[in-house]
Amino acid sequence: MVGHFLDDFDGYDSYIWFEEGMVEYISRKYFLTEEEFQAEKICNQSLVELFQKKYSWHSLNDFGSSTYDKNYASIFYEYWRSFLTVDKLVENLGSVQAVLDSYHLWANTEKTFPLLDWFVQQKLIEKEI
Repeated sequence: MVGHFLDDFDGYDSYIWFEEGMVEYISRKYFLTEEEFQAEKICNQSLVELFQKKYSWHSLNDFGSSTYDKNYASIFYEYWRSFLTVDKLVENLGSVQAVLDSYHLWANTEKTFPLLDWFVQQKLIEKEI
């Protein structure tokens, strides 16, 4: 994964959800069996639904340094949502590489939209989780 993510440009907080979600996705996809992966995904979906009542829905664009000032459950809530959003992107685009390629297309734009908004605008994902 080294070299796949941008390191030094303004607005890093506007795509940290993607980096964290991709790390969560890849580690689970390649180290768990398909059955274990699906069980983990279902668990994450249930946890998001459960905790959304407590932490409310907000854009993953807000996932940033202030996320870590909260309690553990609220932090994990952001990771679960990030994982599920990346999973949906992989499902829609067909592979991790295709998602990373799309990320690099965005990186080569003027970045007038946050990454997540760009994915939605490009119709690569209907909406964030």
